[in-house]
Amino acid sequence: VLNGDVLADPPSDAAAIGCLLTPAGDTLGGLRSLLFVRGNHETRNVWARHLPEYVELPGGNYYQAFTRGPVRVVALDTGEEKPDTSNEYFGLVDFDAYLKKEMDWLETEIHSEAFMSAPFRVVFMHIPRSVEAAPAPGDPRGRFAALLQEGKTDLLVCGHTHSQEIVEAVPGVRDYPIFIGGGNKPDVATVIRIDASENALDVRVLRADGGAISARTISRRGR
Repeated sequence: VLNGDVLADPPSDAAAIGCLLTPAGDTLGGLRSLLFVRGNHETRNVWARHLPEYVELPGGNYYQAFTRGPVRVVALDTGEEKPDTSNEYFGLVDFDAYLKKEMDWLETEIHSEAFMSAPFRVVFMHIPRSVEAAPAPGDPRGRFAALLQEGKTDLLVCGHTHSQEIVEAVPGVRDYPIFIGGGNKPDVATVIRIDASENALDVRVLRADGGAISARTISRRGR
């Protein structure tokens, strides 16, 4: 999973090929699937509109859900961190309407048989404060936290802050931990590895050189 901001305000095809397609192809060699989760920087610059030509978007959206083994995987798009009215966009975007549509989709997903019957539900999204803090009144991101809690999410994996962190669960409010990945420099870069069985998620945070930073086991809970 590439969890957002792989491309920094992409200016051209060359940026996507050099920073996304070539490294992914060389590393995975067609032997593993790759899930691309859009970050806020991939929404910026004129070339951002061409990104769908380079990544597969089921249903034409940057959000999706699928099952792998005992895990229902949900990939969400947190959009831009700036309001639609920001000068940087000059009225050219409408993330509010887009996010409302996404939240309607998520509400349907958490009530689906595939989601409810999965031993584990793991969600990937770029901006963690979409669930960490209360959004401003009217901000559609306010539904993220409520829906993920209602759906009894087991683990949320985020990026964005460039600072590796584990935000512990808050029982009764947010009953799942948030794992936040590191930054874009080798000394602070991280890989979050999740090994899943029918009874547990083993989550490890690794440095770029493979050394362990932390480990956590999340046990299957009753529904």
